[in-house]
Amino acid sequence: MAEACVKIENAVKEFPSGSGAVRALDGLSLEIFPGEILAVTGESGCGKSTLLNIIGFMDELTAGCLSAFGRDMTRLSEKERTLYRRRDVGFIFQDYHLMSELTALENVAFIASLAEDPLSPAEMLRAVGLEAEADRFPGQLSGGQQQRVAVARALVKRPKLLLADEPTAALDLDSARDVLTALERAIRSGGEGTALVLVTHNREITKLADRVALMKSGRIVDIVRQTAPRSADAIEW
Repeated sequence: MAEACVKIENAVKEFPSGSGAVRALDGLSLEIFPGEILAVTGESGCGKSTLLNIIGFMDELTAGCLSAFGRDMTRLSEKERTLYRRRDVGFIFQDYHLMSELTALENVAFIASLAEDPLSPAEMLRAVGLEAEADRFPGQLSGGQQQRVAVARALVKRPKLLLADEPTAALDLDSARDVLTALERAIRSGGEGTALVLVTHNREITKLADRVALMKSGRIVDIVRQTAPRSADAIEW
């Protein structure tokens, strides 16, 4: 197996709460490898979203080590962290986070304008099956279509790491399959070596992953390697 692109060791993340603190991550260790789909699952409140925020540098560790792409990420300045997020990480959220005043194509093109070596925004919309909706605004699109725009937007900058936080939670089965198929295609056939970390509470969705990490109380309690991941179009629930 290739060398890990992201390593987390003994990660602790605490949030102030009254006179004390709540520990969202409690000595968590994890490796992420190029070109893999890693599903992270567990009960609500176990720390899944906190883990994504740490990996994506939207939050900082209280203690522990985080390295990514050969760099000690805990020693970076705020400017360097911003560049890391902009250049190397793509984010997909449950509630899409599209800019309502921009069309689908303009949403993707805006992110492309911030990247060093982006893909074609029009080609990315075509890749997620939305070329016919390029001139529509988010309010004119279904939830599944909006999420596919979000996928195209995350992928257009050629990220090394793609972070998806419950990206299908608000979607019906058919729309969820469309989104998962777009993600699967990007990782399996993209040729960029992008790693996908997919947070989900849906155990059926974890079947498309190469590895499944089970979280409990801020820790990884089990990692299962799946030798024959299921394709996204075969997902049922």
